Amino acid sequence: FILERNMHFVVANIVTPLTQSKRVSFVTLWGGRRVDYFVSHSWGTSFPHFVHSIQCHALSKEGPTSWMDAAYWICSFANNQWNIGADL
Repeated sequence: FILERNMHFVVANIVTPLTQSKRVSFVTLWGGRRVDYFVSHSWGTSFPHFVHSIQCHALSKEGPTSWMDAAYWICSFANNQWNIGADL
């Protein structure tokens, strides 16, 4: 069951609690950086599958030595979940 958790679960149980005190996006809390790729995805997909897809893309575009340096814009982390209307 845990491997099938999706972005709805991640936002409700990880992003929201971590950003609750400041009511900002996860990226704002973390600091962020320049983005290389924009990601459009379904929140209903299992999170491990989503992460694997991003990893495969990064490996194919950046190569085996620098794929971990690729930065992705992902709505659930970049948008402020406390004021979603302002970010849309």
